[in-house]
Amino acid sequence: MREIVKKTVIDIQDYISADRIKKRKEYEDQAIRILVRNKGKLTTKHIEEIITFLDSDFWERRRVDKRFGLLIWGRNRKLILENDNRLMNRMFSQIFDKENLDKVEVLISNLKGVAYGFVSCILYLKDRERYNIFLNATIEGIKSAFPEEADFFGPFKNRYMRFNRLANELKKECGAKPQEMDIILTDLPGRLAENPAEEIEQPRLETRILDIGKLSHSDVQGLLVELGNLLGYKTYVANPSKIYNDRTLAEWATLKEIPPFTFPKILNTVKQIDVIWFRNEGTEYPVACWEIEHTTDVTKGLLRLYQIKGLGCKLFIIAPRDVRSRFEGEVNKTPFYEIKERYLFRSYEQLVEFFELAKKYHDRKEIFL
Repeated sequence: MREIVKKTVIDIQDYISADRIKKRKEYEDQAIRILVRNKGKLTTKHIEEIITFLDSDFWERRRVDKRFGLLIWGRNRKLILENDNRLMNRMFSQIFDKENLDKVEVLISNLKGVAYGFVSCILYLKDRERYNIFLNATIEGIKSAFPEEADFFGPFKNRYMRFNRLANELKKECGAKPQEMDIILTDLPGRLAENPAEEIEQPRLETRILDIGKLSHSDVQGLLVELGNLLGYKTYVANPSKIYNDRTLAEWATLKEIPPFTFPKILNTVKQIDVIWFRNEGTEYPVACWEIEHTTDVTKGLLRLYQIKGLGCKLFIIAPRDVRSRFEGEVNKTPFYEIKERYLFRSYEQLVEFFELAKKYHDRKEIFL
């Protein structure tokens, strides 16, 4: 394991309070007690209580929901509780009692709202030292920690056991507690990406704008628009009259007006977002929305993106690197916590480095093809 991974995990652990870990464990303990006490005869009420405790987190001295995002919350929670209790008891028995991973695909095939992440939660409640939570976000964390082990395809048992082995290796190396592993793995990719490239033993590219500290709001908008163009998206910018590289942003963006992909009331909000990338094929629909927090409070950008949460596109806050801690604090507050897993933070450093990679690829592609 790379030393930079251990250092980054320790940095993440520094902002996870002891009270949060303690409370998470208490909530888990209550879920386990209900499950063990009622094994084989779980009612809808029992399952709801188990889900409630398991999905409970602790933030700013109070209990909050959605520890695992939408996995067992909202519509998924409702669907899980609608299942036949006989099928649910059978699934709990096979997973919690027998740890029968060979039957997972069959067991969940007739259950609504129950996916592999939910199965991993049951295993986690069975033995928190041996098992870890298997979500898209935690899988990405393992991939960033072990890039040579990035292949997670095939039957659930094979994928989960491989993921679990690596998660336990990371847990042991860093002395992490079970209750903080999902936080660590979720935050790890973004944190690692913010380390200077030479620290992770990759060749550093020369950037076109060397002094990142001198980037203006218009520069960042321009880089995002140009990057979107290079990646093959249609691009829209909220301030087309601003100047970037001696041209107006209107000249860089491929869309002059916001496409009418939704209701006028929503479009009035969408058109104020700094930069939007739209799908280039078929119906013009937003793929990624970017709010730049150059000098303003990060809350304003989060709020504007929150108002379009129903669109289903990626919601990015892009800002100087030192804004990240403020971002992490804000997304854990109401109402942003409701869609916490939807918000993505990217720093100016990440933008410039990725832009250079895309530019180099585009230039080489033009020559080669």
